[in-house]
Amino acid sequence: MTMDKNTARELVEKFETINRQIFSVLSDFEERLSPEEFEVLKREVGRMGVMADSYVYPVLLKQYPELNPLNDSGC
Repeated sequence: MTMDKNTARELVEKFETINRQIFSVLSDFEERLSPEEFEVLKREVGRMGVMADSYVYPVLLKQYPELNPLNDSGC
């Protein structure tokens, strides 16, 4: 797969934004859910983050490792 660097950068930025938004939802709904419901929500949100880390980022970062959001020099 060949992707231009600007497209890869934009995708990494969008996935980072999505991840932050998804995880921020937890605090918004914690008080409105039962403890059991909240635990399920937390687990599933965590799974979504793992999916991006395990399947999306490797595709993008294989070609452009410098875009890794965990590096200070990323996006």
